[in-house]
Amino acid sequence: MKNWMIYYPIEKFCSLFTDKLITINQEDFALAKEKMKAKEVFYVPGVGVDLSKFENVQVDRAAKRREIGIPEDAKLLLSVGELNENKNHQVIIRALAKLNDANVHYAIAGIGDKKEYLLSLAQELGVQEQVHLLGFRKDIPELNHIADVFCFPSHREGLGLASIEAMACSLPLITSDVHGINDYSEDGVTGYKCAPNDVNGFVRAIGDLTSNSTLAEKMGEHNKKYVKKEVDSWELLWDSDYKDKILMFSNSRDAMAIGQLLTGVDPNTTNENELKKAAKELVKQRPYVQDYVMDQIFDKMINEVAWIAPYYAGDYLVMSEENENLEFCLPK
Repeated sequence: MKNWMIYYPIEKFCSLFTDKLITINQEDFALAKEKMKAKEVFYVPGVGVDLSKFENVQVDRAAKRREIGIPEDAKLLLSVGELNENKNHQVIIRALAKLNDANVHYAIAGIGDKKEYLLSLAQELGVQEQVHLLGFRKDIPELNHIADVFCFPSHREGLGLASIEAMACSLPLITSDVHGINDYSEDGVTGYKCAPNDVNGFVRAIGDLTSNSTLAEKMGEHNKKYVKKEVDSWELLWDSDYKDKILMFSNSRDAMAIGQLLTGVDPNTTNENELKKAAKELVKQRPYVQDYVMDQIFDKMINEVAWIAPYYAGDYLVMSEENENLEFCLPK
């Protein structure tokens, strides 16, 4: 709250002089659209993850665990991040003490001013042998591959790249339920979510995932598929995982094709007025259509009407082939 009271007024003031404001989570995007004064606001879904660094990692699990002091048969919780108040590692240490299972260990990769506090807390709660502060590390992919569960209990995050990297390594997540993280963390699907200070909630989540390997593996496999998924327009439209974000498209062709679908426009005979009708339908779908996509759509309407209709017709054809029950006019 203290940081918000300081930075929000500054950000709002600076937005008066901002041409393009880029956000990386849905809550910030909605807030910026409503409250900020920038000329344009964009949503970019994160900064991306180089999956090649996290897939097919070769690591000797037993040897790596010995290196950091983890028993081979222990259940390992892992966090990656600075040792500071915001990252909230203390809640996992408190949950570990309440769990009262000596076979569950917690490793944190990171440095920061809370190191001595965390060590002291672990000592006070009697779990000092189960808590491992690893310091600065360059082997995060390997650590992810020897862990069983990834914990990300932050008080606030813009997105949280460390947990997305963990998902790429097939780890289930235990996260806080704060904005940014909520863009990809789904309770009961990717793992579990708790309020940042809900120690008992974290106890239950840790207990479930460390005692049920089948559940943990299922969630981990879902997470790996989730971060690898290359989403295009018809996947977004018909995939239930994306039912609330069906029009978050990255290019005007895909967005406009769905706009035509929603308005029943035949792309084989599309004219400028029909394109405008489809574009107006897309406007109703905000914030799921990005401003620069809308700009592209109107540019094409003005400059490329004759060319655009057959181009979109291909989108209709593909969707109709994959979805027999759709009711719209197909190209002849």
